Amino acid sequence: MSERDFTETGARKEGEKKPADLPPGLKIFLEVTDGPDKGLKLEITQTITTLGRRQTDLKLSDPAVSGRHATLEVHREDILLYDNKSTNGTFVNGDQITTCPLKNLDEIQLGDTKILVSVVKDKYGIYAEDFISGGEEGVPGLVDETRVGERGSPPNPELPAQLHVMLDATSGPHQGQRFRLARRNTLIGRRGADLVLDDEQVSSRHAQIEVHSKDKITIKDLASKNGTRVNERLVSAVKLRHGDLITIGKSNFTLSVRTG
Repeated sequence: MSERDFTETGARKEGEKKPADLPPGLKIFLEVTDGPDKGLKLEITQTITTLGRRQTDLKLSDPAVSGRHATLEVHREDILLYDNKSTNGTFVNGDQITTCPLKNLDEIQLGDTKILVSVVKDKYGIYAEDFISGGEEGVPGLVDETRVGERGSPPNPELPAQLHVMLDATSGPHQGQRFRLARRNTLIGRRGADLVLDDEQVSSRHAQIEVHSKDKITIKDLASKNGTRVNERLVSAVKLRHGDLITIGKSNFTLSVRTG
């Protein structure tokens, strides 16, 4: 399976009742970021999703994963992950669990397989509305600062005023420019994006950066033609850290994250 192929939920045991569909406005994605099935993606469409090696919705080839290793259930207020008495246990953000609520950008580990959770809801309600605009003084080597993400409307809220997430273009057509990410989700591409790059090697909808908090920032490649790289490695979805080098088309960007 290609790194950019998506599968959908629906694998059931014979005679097993089909779960209900997710409510409108809720999108949940699982993406294998490490392990034998790296690049495998699953869009969750039902309230119950099974993970494991046999007769499951997310079928993994990892020999350290049990047949029906874990179950993800979507409730009215929570998304819960259950370990099904697996041989090697289920972990969320490094901690072994039996039952655990899941949030956007949590990392699930089953055996040697790591899975990134992406949750998109109609209403987030987690960010302050005020945002400090304008440039910064005393930053060497920067000729411009552009605030991106302003076309967005709820459910794409503004970042908190005290959180500053910047992309500094160190090479390419926009070299010397600083782009400040204004909202939770920033679409990067050649046309109709929050951050528009004048580069024929960039796809129309190339990648998306999502900021959940200072320590939870992720970038996803959106099935772009030429791919997205972080620290010179081709990625499909990965968490970002301060100082990471992001390559999109001919452009290199350094990620800067600070608070205060």
